[in-house]
Amino acid sequence: MKFDQGRALIIGVANYEAVGGLPAAVLNDALDTAETLKSSAYCGYPEANVTVLTDDASTLQNIRKALADLAATATADGTVAIFFSGHGARIGSGAEATSALVPYDASSRTSQERRSARPSCPPRSPPSKRRG
Repeated sequence: MKFDQGRALIIGVANYEAVGGLPAAVLNDALDTAETLKSSAYCGYPEANVTVLTDDASTLQNIRKALADLAATATADGTVAIFFSGHGARIGSGAEATSALVPYDASSRTSQERRSARPSCPPRSPPSKRRG
């Protein structure tokens, strides 16, 4: 099987620069996913259409470039797969919280350091209570 319209970005980070490491299974998952996508027995993505970034190649700059390249080459009739295996982070709290993937070169600042680096916002009013 061959699927020329398939494109993928596969990222695996186990050995971070400044953040606690993860088991080798993290890299194995990323590499196995890439091989499955490229296998003619399964997905048939052309090798040139599958970008794999592992460990120190998975910097924020490299990930952004790979995503831009992926967006530039994707077509309306194609398929794009993005796989990430590594640390994730929750940023903020409450309704304004969001999640992020953690690149190899992420800072190891503590939560308190991140909070103090952000501009402060006035406290929110508590939600109004509903009456039944």
